[in-house]
Amino acid sequence: MTRVRCITEMGMGVDVHGRDATKAAKRAVSDAIRHSSLGFFRMIGKTANDMFVDVTIAVPNPEAVDKEAVAKELPYGTVTVNTVKGGLEIPSATEQANDPILIANAAPSSSASTRIRPMSDSDETLLDRPIWSALTTSQKHLAEGGPRALRYPVDMTPFADVPDMSAASFAALGDLLSGTQVAALFTPEAVDVPAGFKLVIAGPCEQMIGSPADSPLADAEIVELGAADVPAMMALTELTKPGPFAGRTHELGTFLGIRAGGALVAMAGERMKPGKFTEMTAVCVHPDHRGRGYAQALLAAIARQIEARGEYPFLHVFSSNVSAIALYLRQGMRIRRRLHVTALMKQG
Repeated sequence: MTRVRCITEMGMGVDVHGRDATKAAKRAVSDAIRHSSLGFFRMIGKTANDMFVDVTIAVPNPEAVDKEAVAKELPYGTVTVNTVKGGLEIPSATEQANDPILIANAAPSSSASTRIRPMSDSDETLLDRPIWSALTTSQKHLAEGGPRALRYPVDMTPFADVPDMSAASFAALGDLLSGTQVAALFTPEAVDVPAGFKLVIAGPCEQMIGSPADSPLADAEIVELGAADVPAMMALTELTKPGPFAGRTHELGTFLGIRAGGALVAMAGERMKPGKFTEMTAVCVHPDHRGRGYAQALLAAIARQIEARGEYPFLHVFSSNVSAIALYLRQGMRIRRRLHVTALMKQG
């Protein structure tokens, strides 16, 4: 993992009587950190305890510094203290006093580790049309259709897309649908319902990206879900309505859950995979088990698995779901852009 320095602070500490290098160093560290609050770590999906804090102490007698005592002045993170010759010693006013003033300087630098390579603006353009991008990159083996319209297998998800808003593209989309099948699109602009289709649902959603902060659980265990859990997964999603979930949705990626009394009470997983991005989805908690941090913990656990593969986590949430958006923002995610969700069905 690469460590990126986020902030360096500076402080000064003095021992007026006693020439105590450790006391001066501790005061210098306290001076450096007492006027700041590093809340920005949540914006990059970190907590204060994820920090690496490298402290350089400069004093005239560095060998006299108790590094372990100085490290305890830092309340968070993994702390390393290094001492160098520097600072200042002001001689006593008289030789008889033998009471010099010792000044120490401290420079604590806080850094964080990055799990994945930096993201460029060109990478993010894949997310402008996430369904089309997924079905033409990482999940092209699942794509049904052709150059004018693509969809996932209907027993996985109703998601589909077209490369443009032309009549020819929507005609091709219609050819992929039969009976009461629905095509759900995520597009940069709102879709005008074309001839031959009827609108099932339409509304804006926020596309959010980032690494949710870790949220450990003290009273529950996160487990991986599989085919045997599908009935319980479908029952939970039917109850909580996080979005479409079908019999084979779990095959799109890893799904994690939390059980209580043998019953599945919370879950989250992976769905669309456009390029190096992976969508987190189906974040849901049984109403009787809300308020315990299960959603936050599952979201963070899914994100860690995505990042371990060198990919970027993102998600979609309806713009009207203000409580969920607030939760994701608190966990360190950011709103990238607004997309439009449109579900269509063939007329007749």
